[in-house]
Amino acid sequence: MLATMTAALINLFQRAGNALQGKALALLVMLSCALAAPLKAAEDFLPPEQAFKVSARLVSATRVEVSLHIAPGYYVYREPFRFRATGANLAAAVLPAGKQKFDENFQKTVETYRGDLLIALPVEHTGASFTLAVVSQGCADAGLCYPPMTTEVRLDPAMLLARGGEPAAQSAALAVNASSERWWDGAMMDRVLRGGHLWQVVGFFFGMGVLLSLTPCVLPMLPILSSLIVGVD
Repeated sequence: MLATMTAALINLFQRAGNALQGKALALLVMLSCALAAPLKAAEDFLPPEQAFKVSARLVSATRVEVSLHIAPGYYVYREPFRFRATGANLAAAVLPAGKQKFDENFQKTVETYRGDLLIALPVEHTGASFTLAVVSQGCADAGLCYPPMTTEVRLDPAMLLARGGEPAAQSAALAVNASSERWWDGAMMDRVLRGGHLWQVVGFFFGMGVLLSLTPCVLPMLPILSSLIVGVD
């Protein structure tokens, strides 16, 4: 009798151990899938500075022309545009009419632009060089929306005068705000793991686990995990 009970207990523990090992393996596969899928999907999107190329030039003593080249498959919003100048005064920007659409992100009708966009910006300056900051925000048709991006351009009225009033050469962007940093690279994960804070690590992987429900690669694992759970019961 004792031998029979002992054998039954050993068999039960073996079944539970195999099931737990199977569940652990399934969870590891699902977690790796959740981590890999967003990174792989992110590789299909352009960096913001390539998706939305911003530049500016002085076209006259009182007007700046801001130019945006928007990559195919991407668009920018009209409303988030902001313009600031250090060393000069700006008037209201003149933007062309955009295409209206109902946006799921903002839950309202918005104006958007595609392709090439030119914005006229009246300016008052003292003749010294000044810095123009352009804030813009856009999305990809595939579903990724970027955070607002700030591009700074240094403009020198002396170059305009030296050319006899002709538009100055197109200026290159000096800096892009850190808010446009690519969140999909491994830097964030590396910082969390190197931080050594247990709850930050647990919270990070819990959040990544939540993304699991959004990845199609999880679907084949559901029958396997269900069979393991039913087998334990």
